[in-house]
Amino acid sequence: KRPGNVGSHFASQVLGTSGTCMGGRAATAPFRTVTVRRASRGMRASTLVRAAIGTNGRPTVLVAEKLGAGGVDMLKEVADVRTVLNMSKEQLLENISSVDAIVIRSATKVTREVIEASKGRLRVVGRAGVGIDNVDLTAASESGCLVVNAPTANTIAAAEHGISLLTALARNVAQADASMKAGGWDRTTYVGVSVVGKTLAIIGFGKVGGEVARRAKGLGMTVIAFDPYAS
Repeated sequence: KRPGNVGSHFASQVLGTSGTCMGGRAATAPFRTVTVRRASRGMRASTLVRAAIGTNGRPTVLVAEKLGAGGVDMLKEVADVRTVLNMSKEQLLENISSVDAIVIRSATKVTREVIEASKGRLRVVGRAGVGIDNVDLTAASESGCLVVNAPTANTIAAAEHGISLLTALARNVAQADASMKAGGWDRTTYVGVSVVGKTLAIIGFGKVGGEVARRAKGLGMTVIAFDPYAS
């Protein structure tokens, strides 16, 4: 994961580009999903954050985990940003009632206790990444708090990581590294195989799978994929 890229990607979604929101005062189910379409740069300050918070002033945003400088700068265009990293549960409960939005990654748990401690002020929980299992969606919905994630934030990083593991496996990189650290130097045992002309099977052809396929084809591989939900 790359905090800089994820941070900018997430902040751009919060400020008006395409993203996904869960929760909200109008929700009739435990949570709802709303697509936020791209807005022009001039509309940014009046899009998602201001709509959720419902104020003409500058909202206060608490950045609770490391976010790329580009993302923080984008938030500062429309909000007063307070950065407090590595908070304990007690510190989070103490700070949450004085902010309108919080930006998290995967470590911070926005539980029902945290949401209730905000005393209704917290209007947006921004997850700089994909998963939202560390946020209590039911409590957020009941409180009228939007939960926003960045569904494609780690797509490229995941695809690159997958390809790096594939090539490392093909060329016995881990085994050769261990052998060399142990004092060996066997150039033939760990030479491995070329991936050119090999067939790569991808199970699950979503965004990450598609990016892996593009990179594999660039390496000269044949790609086949299976996904019952892909169109």
